Amino acid sequence: RIIAIQTLFDFFLTYGLSSFDLPPSVPPECEAYAALDFVGNSDMREMILSVLLDQLLDDSTLKIQTTTVEGFCKLIFSATLVDEEVIARLVVMFFELESREDDTFAITMQQILSVFFSCFGETRSDLKEQAKRAFLPCLKEVVQENDAKKVGPIFKLLLGLASGKRKDKEK
Repeated sequence: RIIAIQTLFDFFLTYGLSSFDLPPSVPPECEAYAALDFVGNSDMREMILSVLLDQLLDDSTLKIQTTTVEGFCKLIFSATLVDEEVIARLVVMFFELESREDDTFAITMQQILSVFFSCFGETRSDLKEQAKRAFLPCLKEVVQENDAKKVGPIFKLLLGLASGKRKDKEK
């Protein structure tokens, strides 16, 4: 599963997210695909991202979560993916990892996210705009988890990302 996830993210990095979209008209030799709902529709990309976001980031295996987090960080940093919901999930995960410091993959994931957020707004100004748009999805995520202790540090990080300055040093 790990190699399949890495391959999928590498495929997205190389060929873009639209590489899974099927053309509006299907050639006769591909009529078997015509039964799929995705023909002529760009929803295939959204469906794949939804599976990656909802199932793999919530997987019980930290190694799968770590691989998925790394893949999303690469897609966002390379400007292949612009999605505030993904950024919101990554921010919340960053703070959830503090309680799981004894696990090697949790430490690795925290390092990946720490480096990602350190470089987030410094290299491309459009990432600051994504951080601003991630504010409401992040708020929704925190409210659903009902963890008021996370609100301050999470929004401090988001404000730092949106302004281009890291303000989460003291977490």
